[in-house]
Amino acid sequence: MNRNLVNLVDSEDKEDNEAQKSLVIGGTVVSSGSGQFIGGNIVDIVFVFDTTGSMDDKISALLLTCTSFVDETNKMNLNPQFTLISFGDLSVPYGGDKIEVVVPPTSDIEIIKNGLRYIPRNKGFGNNGESVLEAIDMAFNIQYRDEAVKVMLVVTDEPAHNVEAKVGRIIATMKDRGFLVFVVATDEFYYHAMAEKNGGFWWEIGPDTKLDEILKRFREMARKVSLVVDDVYRLGEGDVKTYLLNAPK
Repeated sequence: MNRNLVNLVDSEDKEDNEAQKSLVIGGTVVSSGSGQFIGGNIVDIVFVFDTTGSMDDKISALLLTCTSFVDETNKMNLNPQFTLISFGDLSVPYGGDKIEVVVPPTSDIEIIKNGLRYIPRNKGFGNNGESVLEAIDMAFNIQYRDEAVKVMLVVTDEPAHNVEAKVGRIIATMKDRGFLVFVVATDEFYYHAMAEKNGGFWWEIGPDTKLDEILKRFREMARKVSLVVDDVYRLGEGDVKTYLLNAPK
């Protein structure tokens, strides 16, 4: 963290007269007691993350770069909240893989890190595909803040199951619900479409992508997310649908 951007601000609690301290980071106030953000344009970010065996390096990379998402949102004076969803392969009956909300909506940075450190691992079973679309369905049902710009980050190194039955509805729901969508995944037409139709970007990864390349992609994603959200507030007055109508082509 750039120390030049950090100032200690004392505020007095009128009820108990105890001094409370907050950090001012890039114009956004962060409570030193709770680690939560106060003020700034609101953005709710949900990570939809494949946690099968081939994703170990990707999980490590996100843990190493998760502070980049905080740093980049600070630069744009954004007030972020994060949710973490893990998924595996539900297509194998009684296989034990699950889709779980590992970290419900929070602005506490340490909770996010702990969620990544101890995120439940799924098996994946070595077949071709994971339950990506079903996990996105769960992300639709998260309780987002009123007036927040909603951002979905989908990360997997496998194709999705049930594409013909579900992907059209999924992409349409993303648009209808006003999500910005960023995808780090294999080179499938529907992963491209999720991002391109919903104001985001697609980056390629696969089971054999090296850690240094994954780190680059996640850092770039953190930067792009904050830039696009800032554009939504500038060009679309905080509304993703309005932004998509006005955004430069």
